[in-house]
Amino acid sequence: GSQFIGTVENCAVLLKQIIDAPEGIEAAARAVAQRHRAERKSIPGFGQHLHKPDDPRAAKLMAIGRAHPEFEGKYLQAIAALSAEVDAAYGKHITINATGAVGTLLGELAIPPTLMRGFAVISRAAGLVAHIAEEQRVPTGRFIWDLIDHAVPYRGEGDGHNKAQPQG
Repeated sequence: GSQFIGTVENCAVLLKQIIDAPEGIEAAARAVAQRHRAERKSIPGFGQHLHKPDDPRAAKLMAIGRAHPEFEGKYLQAIAALSAEVDAAYGKHITINATGAVGTLLGELAIPPTLMRGFAVISRAAGLVAHIAEEQRVPTGRFIWDLIDHAVPYRGEGDGHNKAQPQG
């Protein structure tokens, strides 16, 4: 969806609009930040509830991007300008998050924003493989199943797994 893995695409689209704006990157970034603030809308690629003041994943990704001179740098410039303007508009620092950094770098690689969600899906698939490997080393699936089966009473019709009576 657009709230999780879709934010990579949404951030890149926003950065492309800033890059292409006739008034220039800084003015366009300011307008975007102020508009989102006025409309009370979140800005794709910004904010992270666990990592404050800065998302270390994003910081590392941005450092990798800046270290590659073959990048044109427009997306990096746009995210930096937007970050400064977001902080100014909100009166506090709001970190670039990992999806913002990924959208920036994929933009630098000239990946069309419409394909970026696919890269996010690929990364999720790699994470699932890691979970499979972990489950093979330290099986927890049966424990979790039994815990849920005991803690959450079956409330449907028919022969459910959990014979506990509904609370209430």
